Amino acid sequence: MLNTVVMTIAEWVSRAFPLECMHAPFMQRALLALLLIAPLAAVSGVQVVNSRMAFFSDAIGHSAFAGVAAG
Repeated sequence: MLNTVVMTIAEWVSRAFPLECMHAPFMQRALLALLLIAPLAAVSGVQVVNSRMAFFSDAIGHSAFAGVAAG
């Protein structure tokens, strides 16, 4: 059921964006994920700033840089 819905949306994406790369199934799923995650990230970002937790999120981002450097 869910696979059918995802495939239907993927077909719509390939028609809506007539680019050659959008014919690949993984690119269709990536665009679908982007369209679903972007509004959620925007809403959570507003909440972080309104709660004055921006310094905390900045610290988490910088600790990720240290993790990448250690890796």
